[in-house]
Parts: sequence; C-alpha cells; structure tokens
Amino acid sequence: RHYANASQGLVNSGDRKNLGIQFPLELSRLTTNGTPVINEAVQLLVDLKNNSRRKYTGALKIDVSVNSNSNIISKTFGDVQSLESTVRLKDAQVKVTDESDVYTPLTFTATVSKNGVLLGRLEQAFNTMVKAPYSEKAGKPVIVVNSDQTRVDLLDVVSELGGINNAAVLDLSLANRNGQILKTGLKDKTALVIDRGNGSVINNFDHVLEKSQNSVFIYVDDNGQGLKIAEGTKSFKDAAKFAPSISGIGKIKLVFTNPEMDHNKGLKGSQVAMQSNRNGFKKLLALAELFKTGKDQLINSIKGQINRGTYFKPSKAQAQMVEVMNIRGLSEFLNVNAAYKASGGVFGRSSKIAKRMYKDGTLIYNKLREAIKSTKLNEAGVGLYLVGVNAKYTISKAMSSFKDISDEMSAIRGKNSANESGSMIEEQVKKSLKKFDKNLYNQVYKNENIFTPFEVSDDGGTDRFARFGR
Repeated sequence: RHYANASQGLVNSGDRKNLGIQFPLELSRLTTNGTPVINEAVQLLVDLKNNSRRKYTGALKIDVSVNSNSNIISKTFGDVQSLESTVRLKDAQVKVTDESDVYTPLTFTATVSKNGVLLGRLEQAFNTMVKAPYSEKAGKPVIVVNSDQTRVDLLDVVSELGGINNAAVLDLSLANRNGQILKTGLKDKTALVIDRGNGSVINNFDHVLEKSQNSVFIYVDDNGQGLKIAEGTKSFKDAAKFAPSISGIGKIKLVFTNPEMDHNKGLKGSQVAMQSNRNGFKKLLALAELFKTGKDQLINSIKGQINRGTYFKPSKAQAQMVEVMNIRGLSEFLNVNAAYKASGGVFGRSSKIAKRMYKDGTLIYNKLREAIKSTKLNEAGVGLYLVGVNAKYTISKAMSSFKDISDEMSAIRGKNSANESGSMIEEQVKKSLKKFDKNLYNQVYKNENIFTPFEVSDDGGTDRFARFGR
C-alpha cells in the first residue's frame, strides 16, 4: 500500500510518517536554585533519568547550552560515572557579568552523551531572565517594573528601545537591592512605568514618585489604565489635569502633581505624568525632555531658536518647545488656583495666593515676562517678543474657551490673576513690536495662536497639530 508502482519501486508521494527517537536517558527539570542576578552565581540543577533496563557505567557527559551573548555557565555539570535510575544534579553554576545578557530572554537546552554518542536530551527548554539592581544611566529612560509580574511587557519595552544599553531598570522585585534609589526617588529622569493593570507596581512606587524631582512619568500599558490608577494615589491628590494638543502628537492627557497644597508639601516640585502603550511611548521621549528642561534654559532655547521666520514656520521640535512652555505655565496656574480655592470659603480665600500667578518669579510665564524685559528688541531678540504675543493669547483663551482649564479656574480672582499675568507680558511686547516693525506686528497678531496648545476658534477649522504628522 506504500507503493504507487511496486514493480518500478515508486512510493506514494503523499506517504509520510512522523518518527521519534526514543533515547535511553532523559534530562528534565532544568532550573536555577534562585533568581539569577547579575554578578551573582546561582546553582543550575537538572534531573538525569535512566529509561532503559540496564545500568550505565562510565562517564556520562551533560552539556548545557544557552543563547546568551557571553559565556554565563561558570561551572559545568560533572560527569556521572554510574546511573541506574534517576539522579538530581546540582553542581553546575550560572553567573552573568555582561549587561547585554540582563533583562533579555535566555533559553537553556541540554544533552547527555557517552563517548560522543547522544543518549538523551532535555525535552523542555528552560527559559529565564537575569535581573539587575538599579544602575544610573545618564540620559536614558528608567523602566519601573516588577519583573516577576510583567516580564513580557518589560522585554517588549527593552526591545523597542533597542536593547538594555538604552535604558536603566528599576525592578521592584529587587527591593532589597534597590533600597537607596527607592529611598531618595528619581531625579531628572523619564520613567516608563509598567503595571499589569491592577496597581501592583503603581501603588508600590508612589512613595518613590513622591520623593522624585524634575522627572516625567509615562505609564506604558496597552489597556490604558496606568495613569488612571496613578491619579488615585497620594502623590496625585489635587493634581492639575488637562488634555492639550501637541504638534506631531495630537491630544494627550497630562497630569501634574501639585506641591502647592499643604498636604503635598513633601512633593519636590511638580512632576508630569502621561499615558502611552508599548507601541507609542517612544514618540513621547523627546517631549519628556522638554518637560524636564529647566525653565530658564527652556526660555533661553526659545530665544535662540524662534525668530521672525521660525515663529511662523517652526519645525516640529520648535513648535513642541513653545507649546510645552505654555503647557507648563497653565499647569502652574491650575496648581496655584487649587491652593487658592482650598485656602478658605468663597469670601475668605487668600488673595495673596491668587496674586502669585503674576507676582511669583518662579512661575514660567513670569520668567518669560522678565526675560522679554531684559532682551533688547532687535533681530536677535525679536523671537521672544513674538512668543510673548502667543503667551498672552494662550492665557486669555485658556481662561475663557479651553474648558479643561476655564472650568477649573472658575473662581473669579484666580482667573483674573492668571489674565493679569498675560496682560503684563503684553505690556512688554505690544507697543515695542509695533514701533519696531509694524508689518511684523500686524502679521503676528494675525497669527497669535501658532503655539497655543489647544484648539481655538481662530484655527479656522484646520488642525494645526497635524502639520508635522502623528
């Protein structure tokens, strides 16, 4: 029945058999005796079983291989000189010293042989991952994760970044080895927070976020729940929340912790948080850098890059730079306004707090006003004056038309104080610009909205934020 033509010896073309090899020996349960951590040796263990009816004597050699970048098997299994039934081998060791083998999938396989003849193999490969204590990496994002809970997401994020050399990992499953950073918090970092959707990482990380300084937190999860969970934690109580639109990105919800509130005095400045997923977080990294840039440095960058040409035709990076300045300014108003509203009843609130919106020299809009005041109006300095026109316009429209902010700024004194900040900026630019170049003056006041980070009626039905793609 196997032949198409028996006389010619032609077999059936579709006749196939799946044949397996029955080895006399078997390897199973390959594992380590603990969590593999960089620069720490762990035992490698495996069961060797004799499935035959005869006793094996003489050197049985166990070879273990792994898809690592470096040699991580620091000690091999010794030869087994006699095997009658089953033995548990424990004498091999694994030790990773090369960072390229950290937080990457490792697959172990094994065989047993005698005198070069294969007698058995590991039927089920052993998959594991080597962990590492937190290590500072300048200019690189920090992945915040519990690798015992979200290993797959962690590996995906590391892969998306191009490898572990492009990120630091703060692994909450290694709390006993990460005590210092967990105690002091992050500083000047972009944190990619990976949670499985139940708050197990976010809630345990909140005390670290509370101590962090000048950092941005991007919640990376495909179900979009991370930021929502974070908003319910202590650090985000009374935080400013709104959804601006940003060039090249579109509309995105941002949340700013609020150090202005008495119950948040432990916060070290206002940290910004946003939501993303495994496929989209990379395009937010450049944006995060702008949020971390010092206020004076950001204004100086705007002064150096925005001129009469780039104001009207900015690059994406230039547009985002000014939009972020506006966003940061509006978030400060919201946080100060929350403190003002909490200072007493409707008729007993502290006007001193509200007036900080135009008097406090640490707020970015007031820093912009002072920078304009000290900048000579010429071709080198005119860009800052043009941005001043946009800043005043943005503040005014935010207080009147952008519901995310105007609804929160419902207290008249708070809204008036914010508008006063805008009016004081305009005092520095309007008359001077008109005198300097009337045509430029007319042009900029026809294009006040160029860097306003939300849609306004003046957009004429166009989507300014899609001009650089998304």
